[in-house]
Amino acid sequence: MTIKDAIFSVLNDSGKPLGIKGIYLRIIEKQLYKFKSENPEHIVRTLLRRHSDNINFPSAQKTKYFTFLPDGTFWFKGKSTIVKQKNKTFNKEQLPYNEIVELQKKYNIAFKKEMLQQLGTIEPSDFEEFCRQLLTAYGFKNMKVTQKSRDGGIDGYGELKIGIATMCKLHLNVNDGLQL
Repeated sequence: MTIKDAIFSVLNDSGKPLGIKGIYLRIIEKQLYKFKSENPEHIVRTLLRRHSDNINFPSAQKTKYFTFLPDGTFWFKGKSTIVKQKNKTFNKEQLPYNEIVELQKKYNIAFKKEMLQQLGTIEPSDFEEFCRQLLTAYGFKNMKVTQKSRDGGIDGYGELKIGIATMCKLHLNVNDGLQL
């Protein structure tokens, strides 16, 4: 039996997509293949990735047997998987577009609510530092957090440069929001 045959056998027996570690452990458990490598899990990973239809890189194989799914698992190329969600079962290919859009909207609302709750628990000085780091990540330069008192109501400041010109200056006031 080849490694590919062992992977096929494991996925067939499981009846569901599996991650690399799960596939590898089942191959060992069922003694489907005897590896002669110091890192046999890497051998399984490499074969799966090289033969997955949605993973492309220079050393990938032209013949594709598997699909890499968004949850990090692998399944047979072209074979339907079952997706369970809150006591509903859908065939992956038959999920209605409108339902996906609604689920995304609900997720976004829940995510925003949770994020605001968590941000509300942060100490003001920590929140100012969080804002500084966030704005720096978005391209603002020279972001500074001011001292705690006698700052004229400005908790921080910085610049956004586009090209060679400074397009705006930013003043951060935790209580009032951002001011340009």
